[in-house]
Amino acid sequence: MKATTQSSKLNQKESAAEADQAKHQPDAPNTVPTGSVVTADTTSKLAGEQFDLPLEVADTLAMNADDAGDAKKRKDKKEEDDKNDKKLEVAEDSEVEANDSEAAEEQITEEVAEESLVSDELESQSNSSVASGEGSGLSMTTLFLGAASLLGASSFYKNSSEDSQAPIFSSGADADEIAENSGSGQVVYTAVAVGDGISVTYSLSSESSSVFTIDSVTGEVTLSIDPDHEIQDQYAFTVIAADDSGKESQQPVTLVITNLDDTAPTITSGAEAVTIEENSGAGQQVYTVTADDSVDSSGDLTYSLVDYSAVESAINIPQVLPNTQHVYVSEKTLSEGGDQVTVKLSYLVDDPTLTGVGFYLNFDSSVLSLDSVSGVASGAIASGSLNDEASGLVFAWSDPFGGSWPGTTEAELATVTFNILEGATGPTVLKMVKTSTPPGYEFDGQSFNVAISPLNAEVN
Repeated sequence: MKATTQSSKLNQKESAAEADQAKHQPDAPNTVPTGSVVTADTTSKLAGEQFDLPLEVADTLAMNADDAGDAKKRKDKKEEDDKNDKKLEVAEDSEVEANDSEAAEEQITEEVAEESLVSDELESQSNSSVASGEGSGLSMTTLFLGAASLLGASSFYKNSSEDSQAPIFSSGADADEIAENSGSGQVVYTAVAVGDGISVTYSLSSESSSVFTIDSVTGEVTLSIDPDHEIQDQYAFTVIAADDSGKESQQPVTLVITNLDDTAPTITSGAEAVTIEENSGAGQQVYTVTADDSVDSSGDLTYSLVDYSAVESAINIPQVLPNTQHVYVSEKTLSEGGDQVTVKLSYLVDDPTLTGVGFYLNFDSSVLSLDSVSGVASGAIASGSLNDEASGLVFAWSDPFGGSWPGTTEAELATVTFNILEGATGPTVLKMVKTSTPPGYEFDGQSFNVAISPLNAEVN
């Protein structure tokens, strides 16, 4: 049969290999004498040539080469026997052709080599031990495995240390400057780092200012307060980048808060101008203003006079609404000396035959005082008398016979002149408040702002 023929060929090869090995390998004692001291030829390179190890390991192995001679022969013999057994098993169990025998032989050799490592270790340890306890021997396999393990571990950790590195920041140490009063909750910095791991996470060091928070995934740093240059002109924080292997890097960052001119200057000159006599001429200097802007120094100061007329109400004739009595200031005049203001009160209505109207004209008695009331319309039962607080005038009109006041849809009710108190500034408001209206009618009394400037005050 095919299996028998192949087995015969394998036996022939094995016999030839044994004869050749016996021819080239001299006999050696089988055991190490009890109590003897093991010595070795340190120049032997048997171990280095066989296992292709580094020189220092080969030298160590060579020291034990002679003592391990007996064990080596027994190991070689066992390897050959095991190979023959494996070959027979392969020949009996497989139907492979002759050209596949080389691949099968390689497989057998690898399996035998793996098994022989264990058996050789046990046998060598047994043969090299010294029963008397005066000496001890180390097998070549023991030295080989120990040295290989040490070299392998050293190489692994060395390569890991050299190849792996902590995350590297590409974002800088300076955040973009932001202006004070620019608002809270804004992102002021974005950390960017790349590591050897799959991902990088971000955090802030414990020394970082508490006004910052960071997104662990995006690296965005957020300022939680509205910055104020006068309180703090810069902040510092440190970003920590960690990869999934546990390596970390740190990036200190500085954020500068720029100053804005958000504090008004303080006028340091007094409230009193120089005293001048009347008819002393035009164009003379009467006051010099000074101010301090050192809190927010932003350049030279400029000065101007307030235009109080800009805040004065414009004369506005109201649109007539149904069932509504309108009272308003139809005219305003400032005296030539600037110490008095005169207003005219007017009336609009959709029905000229009503029973009358009543209201208060209130004013600020710290700015104005009543000078006179004139031109009061007919039918008045209260012609602008002062109230008890001297801060309001009482007006009222009535038709005792009913249904005929004021006889027209538009009328001038009264003219009132006020004195502007010395040193008063404005504006000040004239306000009309209803006291009475005919049944079914609403009252629309317009307030009016009167501009009062220091120049309106009388100069003595």
